Amino acid sequence: MPLFYMPGLRYVRTISELDDKYYPDCYNKLYIVNAPSSFVHVWKIVKAWVHPASIGKIHILGSNYKDTLLEQIPQENLPSFLGGSCTCEHMPGGCVPSHSKNSVTRPFTLNYVSLGLKNVPPLEPQQHNEQTPYPYNQDIMEKATKFANM
Repeated sequence: MPLFYMPGLRYVRTISELDDKYYPDCYNKLYIVNAPSSFVHVWKIVKAWVHPASIGKIHILGSNYKDTLLEQIPQENLPSFLGGSCTCEHMPGGCVPSHSKNSVTRPFTLNYVSLGLKNVPPLEPQQHNEQTPYPYNQDIMEKATKFANM
């Protein structure tokens, strides 16, 4: 049994390369929450694909992440599933699209990519109003599903 799920690692590498090429320096900080202790091993591999300027911006937090997030994000802006009070009622699907809300509180999901954990369910495209901005659409979901099954 391999230690890591290789299609997931290829997916993360591609995302990292695209982010570095097309979206350099787009974020100030990135928090990965609920990371298990085994993530340290995955991070050693993934870190090699991340631009050196970005590595210092990435903060990996275990299950005690709430206080750290609240130091950076006002409670009224932090989604309720992360310990804040924001419910994002003004957004279709809430703070996180409804089909992925549970994945945030599971024992570790990084942007829907299973980095070695084969139990993360695939995303399913949801019906939505085409006039409403939505981060997922049928075309993107089909491409992501095809790529993940390579």
